[in-house]
Amino acid sequence: AVMEKPLEKKAGRNYGPPGSKRLIYFIDDMNMPEVDEYGTVQPHTLLRQHMDYGHWY
Repeated sequence: AVMEKPLEKKAGRNYGPPGSKRLIYFIDDMNMPEVDEYGTVQPHTLLRQHMDYGHWY
């Protein structure tokens, strides 16, 4: 995924920013997306999953 490209593998399945850098995701226009054919709003669902499970799928 595009969000994971600047990350490096830390241990096992864990990824993080290289060296002593910090990682910040800037999310813009959260109110803009439309509901898809499955009844979800993709950006909201992705963030909710990350907050619920602590990882990206």
